[in-house]
Amino acid sequence: MQLLNRFKDFIDNKELMINIYKNQMNVVNYTDIPHFKNNEIIISYKEGSIIIRGTELVITKLLNEEILINGLINKIELKRYNE
Repeated sequence: MQLLNRFKDFIDNKELMINIYKNQMNVVNYTDIPHFKNNEIIISYKEGSIIIRGTELVITKLLNEEILINGLINKIELKRYNE
């Protein structure tokens, strides 16, 4: 039963998750993409927004709650709505 509960928690998880790799960034549980250019992408999530700045930024994977961005990422900013 404990394994089933852990699996359910994993599937139902709606927290923002960011994975950063070399020239790649994966964001899970975002809500919107209000701004997209090849040098800046803004991604909204339930508590704020993520601003990604760089060069040759390209969205290579786009799902309902997951996005993968490739390119030379220079800066990542997290802004919370309550700040």
